Amino acid sequence: MERDVLYGLLSKQESFVCATGGGSVCQPDIMDWLNRAGKTVWLKTSFDTICERLKGDSTRPLAIQLNILELQHLYEVRQKFYEKAQEVVPEID
Repeated sequence: MERDVLYGLLSKQESFVCATGGGSVCQPDIMDWLNRAGKTVWLKTSFDTICERLKGDSTRPLAIQLNILELQHLYEVRQKFYEKAQEVVPEID
C-alpha cells in the first residue's frame, strides 16, 4: 500500500516534500526509486530520542507491541535502508 501511494504521488506531482518515516523506505526498491525520482534526506535521530518521542503515542502499533530490545533491533535493521538517502543530516535530536 505505501509503495502504491508513493508511486502515485511521484508520478503525478512535479515538486513536493514527502516525509515517509518509519518503515516506508524499508521495502527493497523504495529508497532506490525515491533517489532516482528526486532528492532524499535522512534526518538521523538517535534511538533514545525516538523512544522518548514515542512514549504515550497510541497511534504507532509497533511502539506499543514491541519491547525495548525488539524496538532496538528494528531501529538497527532499518538503518541500512535509511543510509541510502542522498543526504544525511546528523543527529537532529
